[in-house]
Amino acid sequence: MRDFSLVLQDKIDTIIQNWIAAVRSDDRLETAKELTYNAVRDSIPIVLQAIATMLSQSQESDIQTLVEKSLEHGTLRAKQGYDAEERGNTACCAGLFSLP
Repeated sequence: MRDFSLVLQDKIDTIIQNWIAAVRSDDRLETAKELTYNAVRDSIPIVLQAIATMLSQSQESDIQTLVEKSLEHGTLRAKQGYDAEERGNTACCAGLFSLP
């Protein structure tokens, strides 16, 4: 059986690059255009690594980090001026779901 956590870990840098490009090119995310590369990137690598532990057959799941960093990320975006619609649209950029 294939360990999908290894696939995710191998692709984290590519996922981050693609996600940042999608955020930068999405006209619905005006607030993101004002942020630096590092500010947009934020805790995404940590969140992806925590997701990888959840998929791992050999590592203990790091759900606590996933929850904490996800909440921190949402709080930070709110402080940076993102409204609720923009926060939802960044999730769309990440491919978590799509909105019309």
